[in-house]
Amino acid sequence: MYIFKQGLINLAVGETNVAFQDSGVLTRLNLVHCYRSSYIEADDGSDSLYHLKRGEKGLDVALRKRENYGADIVSMIIGSAKWCGWGFLG
Repeated sequence: MYIFKQGLINLAVGETNVAFQDSGVLTRLNLVHCYRSSYIEADDGSDSLYHLKRGEKGLDVALRKRENYGADIVSMIIGSAKWCGWGFLG
């Protein structure tokens, strides 16, 4: 059973900000919204990033929320031990 863990998300944002500061990175994350999606990743989750980018398989909601909340980026946390971070650049 999946449990939405807001505290872990807040911790991840906080620890990332500390790592940025300690490394001299001149940026800061600000969590503007999070929610649990009904999206279920297939196999190891390798298609999830593509589904999110294209707004497929119900992930169009994430893109609308990004616009509504004025977020610069969207992150998705999935249940795959294969990936620790993966994204599109520029």
